[in-house]
Amino acid sequence: MRRSRRLASQALALPADWIERWSLHEKRLPAFNPERSHRDVGALMGQAFRRAGQPQFRCLAQG
Repeated sequence: MRRSRRLASQALALPADWIERWSLHEKRLPAFNPERSHRDVGALMGQAFRRAGQPQFRCLAQG
């Protein structure tokens, strides 16, 4: 576990089948728009997770 300025966080190794399933050995970065706020990016990620039927995670630091 590592300690950040705000919260403690834990980095976990990815299961090997995830690495193969999503070809994580290949580096593919999304297009980056520096004009987008963190809130906008988070909203887009939430939409993508809902479309994919994946569970969403909430930030514990939000009040």
